[in-house]
Order: sequence, then C-alpha cells, then structure tokens
Amino acid sequence: MEKFKGVGASPGISIGPVHIFDEEKYIIPDYGIDPKDIPSEVKRFKESLSKTKNELLILQKKFLKTVKDKKLDFFKMHILVLEDPYLEQKVVEQIAENRKNAESALFEVMSQYIENLESIQDEYLSERVADLYDISKRIMRNLVKKRRQTLPRIEKPVIIISKELTPTDTAGLNRDKIIGFATDLGGRTSHTAIVARALEIPAVVGLQHITRNINEGDILIIDGNEGLVIVNPDEKVLKEYRTAKGVFEKFSEELRKIQYLQAITVDKKYVKIAGNIEIREGIDSVISHGGEGIGLFRTEFLYLDRSDLPTEKELYDVFKEAVQKIKPFDVIFRTLDIGGDKLGGQFTATDEINPFLGYRAIRFCLENIDIFETQLKAILRASYYGEGKIMFPMVSSVDEILRIKDLIEQLKLQLKKEGKNYKENISIGAMIEIPSAALTSDIISRNVDFLSIGTNDLVQYTMAVDRNNPKISYLYDPYHPAIIRLLNEIVQNAHRHHVKVHVCGELAAEPMAAVLFIGLKVDELSMSAIAIPEVKKIIRSVKYADCHDILNKVLKFETSQKVKASLHKFVLENIPEFAYKSAD
Repeated sequence: MEKFKGVGASPGISIGPVHIFDEEKYIIPDYGIDPKDIPSEVKRFKESLSKTKNELLILQKKFLKTVKDKKLDFFKMHILVLEDPYLEQKVVEQIAENRKNAESALFEVMSQYIENLESIQDEYLSERVADLYDISKRIMRNLVKKRRQTLPRIEKPVIIISKELTPTDTAGLNRDKIIGFATDLGGRTSHTAIVARALEIPAVVGLQHITRNINEGDILIIDGNEGLVIVNPDEKVLKEYRTAKGVFEKFSEELRKIQYLQAITVDKKYVKIAGNIEIREGIDSVISHGGEGIGLFRTEFLYLDRSDLPTEKELYDVFKEAVQKIKPFDVIFRTLDIGGDKLGGQFTATDEINPFLGYRAIRFCLENIDIFETQLKAILRASYYGEGKIMFPMVSSVDEILRIKDLIEQLKLQLKKEGKNYKENISIGAMIEIPSAALTSDIISRNVDFLSIGTNDLVQYTMAVDRNNPKISYLYDPYHPAIIRLLNEIVQNAHRHHVKVHVCGELAAEPMAAVLFIGLKVDELSMSAIAIPEVKKIIRSVKYADCHDILNKVLKFETSQKVKASLHKFVLENIPEFAYKSAD
C-alpha cells in the first residue's frame, strides 16, 4: 500500500481499478512556405478554427445535458477565444510576414499567450494556462488532421490516471463509468477541477509523478477531500474509506439543502458570504451556490492577450452587466493587479529580480494614470446601475489611498461634464496584503469604506515565503501565531473606525479558519463558489460566543500546530460531519 499527496480538486471518495490514459503525442510541422502558398495556409488555419468551434459546440451540448448546474458552462470562454479576432490576426500575420506554415504559426502565437499567463503571480489567472493549452491542442489536431485519442469503451467503473486532463477531456468523461481521476499536473482553481466538481467526480491533481507509480488494474482510493491517493489499500483501509464515503455523500446532500440560506450563527451573528470570480461568466456559479454578492472581481482577464488596451466602453459594458446580474447584492471590482509587461505591445517588458515585490498592481496604475483612469471611469459609470464598489490591491501606505481618492473626485467631475451617469457615493476599499498596510490599518481605515484581507499574499509577505517554491512552501502557514495576531489587529483597527472587514483569500474557504473569522467578527468572507455551502454550514452550526473564546485561546499559543489542533477539535465537536477534514 502506497499513499500520494496532491491537491483535492473535486470532493468525494472513489474506490476502484485504474485505467491509464496516456497523453497524446504528435510532431508539430515547422517549415517555410512560398508567398504563393500564403492564401492556402491561411485558409487551412481558418478551417481548423471553424472545425474546432463545431467540435466544442457539440461537446458543450453534451456537457450541459450531464451537469445539474447549467450555469457552469466554461465552454463559452473557449469559444470566445476561438472567435477572438486578435488570435486570428496574429496567426495570419505569422503566416504572411514570416512565411510560416499554419501549424508553426499557431504554435508561436499560442506559446506567447501561455507564457504571459504562466508568468502572472496569481494562481487563478495562471491556471487558465490549461484552457489555452486545451484550445491550442484542439486547433492543432485539426490542422495536422490527427484523430483525437479517446478513452476506449469501458465496461465497468474505473479511475482514470493521466499526466493531465484538459477541461474538455474532463467534460467528455462518462460519469457512469469514470468514477474518479488523478493527474500529475493541475490545480484546484483550474477549469478541469471546476468541471470535475460540476460532474461530481472525485479528483486529485498536482500529484507530480503519479503516472510513474501506478499500473493498469491497480486498486485505488481517490480522496478528493484531502487530496490523497492510496494505491492497493489493505482491507482495513478499504473498510474505513467505504464508511467515510457514505458519511460524505450524506453530508453533501445536507449542504445542498442549506446553500441558499444565510450564514447566521446559532446565537444570531450574521456573516456575509460572497464569491470570487475572474470572468463575468463566474457570476452565475456564485448565484447558484448561494453567494450574496461578488467579494472579488478580478479585472485582469479583460487586459490579457490583446494588442491594445480595452476601451472605457468595453470595460463599462462588462462591469454594468455584472452589477445588474448580481442585484440586489454588490460587486467589488479589484483594479488591475498585474504589471505593464502583460499589457500588449506598448509596454516594454522589464526583467525584475523579484517581480512579485515589484512594479505591479496599484504601483503600476498610479504611474500609468491613463490606464487607471479608464478603468475607474468604467467602474464609476457601471456602478450607477447597481451596487458596485472599488478595491485597490497591493496598497502599502495611506498616501496611495489619498492619491486615489483625489483622482476619483477628478474623474467624477469629468464624467459630469461629459453628461454621463455615475455613482456619486461609491464605496472604496483597500486590500490588506502587505505587512506595512496591516500595521497601519488603523490609519488606512480612516480613509476607506472597507478593508479586504488578501490572505494569500499577506501570509507570503509576512512569512517571507513563496508558496510556489517547493523548497520552502512548507513555511507557508496561515495558522502561524504571527498571522493570527496580525489578523486580529487588522480587524480591531478597522472596527474601531466603524469600517467593515472582508476576507477574500483562500483561507476564507477553510472550515477551521471560518471559526477564527467568526471569533474575529469579520463582516464578509469571499471565496470560490464551490466552497460557499460548506462555509455556510460551519457558520450555521456554531455560536459566535464559542468562536470568540477559541480565538482568545489560540492567540496565546506559541505554535501553529497547537492552533490547528485546537480549531480542528472545535470543528469536530460542533460539526461531526467534517471528520473527513484533516487538521493539516
């Protein structure tokens, strides 16, 4: 019996035999062409785009017949990429100007797309790489006229093991026969993971080398709750997991019953639960999971992979749709959180020793006022039609906030002169992600309407650790006493000035952390849509008074191990159904 630890991408437990799904391989042709062959190469490329789109439309129809939640349609984004005139333009330019064959031209363009996303210091955005890879592979397959590798006819339920499954591979899985999957690559926020959750297929990803350690026919346990794969378990372990499987399935049914109820503790303390999204299509998923607004709208996607910058009208249309769709709840728009090297040809990429601490986010925006003004004006205008709010990332001092507030007032005057409607009393917030902002949160609170704690970056910056660096990722510890104390100080500082505190980092979705946030009196938690029902269950099962007592207790602990053990014990005492969650 062997155990492998990865990332739990889709909850649930599956037990069954292995089927290995090998990654398809083919050589991409690369050769020069004569000028007279340019039209035929362009035609081949455009025909492959059309054929790929038709394939996706068929797969989309099949997928939407399978899933319970019809709003979880990631195919829209894939089809939009195929219809993107910039993609077509860049490939045609490669063919015509560099006299490249269609396959080579496509490879060059898509490689640049993928490189741009991979370099972004944001897990949600960087994981969209799998989507671009998926689309690129499908177009390429049609160009080289290679038949798609498919799963053979499977007669009995199996667990798929593969180096990687693309989102469309996953969408095409037969739910009756494919009872789980595990892959070397991938992350929890990828569309592959989202599709697996929509299909309710337990999955573990990011296992690195699982394909090297599994043989066809091995018996596996896939524990999507803990991100664990057990190979050829003994009878004792099998019995334990069969029992756990039944408990989890019963618990999942309970979550479905409460997902549209408010998150109110037993002693009537209300916590608002909202969702994080990176594209506007994600709003539907937040609504369908019971979210009460959008606590974090990442605006970066509107700027990526295009030769020009989005206009005020383009941004306004997207933002207006968002605030109208989520009514009567609010949308918090996080302003641009990437650097100029990702914004098309007009910015020269600069090599920074540590771009994660460099020229990006609010620092970039305040130095490129024209870009910043365009986005702010679009948000101000769109928010007139609903409840839009603005949030600024990577704030390090109150000076930045004061500059931004002055700028917003100037933009309001401009919009008034232009005769355009805008939200006069729009709420503004600062993201607390940097220790300097956390330690001066009392000063910042006097100048904003709300604070939003970005726990991912706050932990990294406070602990001086890049969680994506495998050599030191173990030091990324959100339960470290320093983090608990810092969170407590931020909330107390804000509340003294009657300013609400939101949490929008990954920690907001963790059951143990929910207990802490209740005790801290955090006003809003924002998370991926899939986590909303589970966090609501936690909040509706405990008393605020008890959570506050636990907070005071863990604030005195010297180690994170003691903090986690105490929180885990409290969760199990109050919600025994969470037994499948470990304390790690």
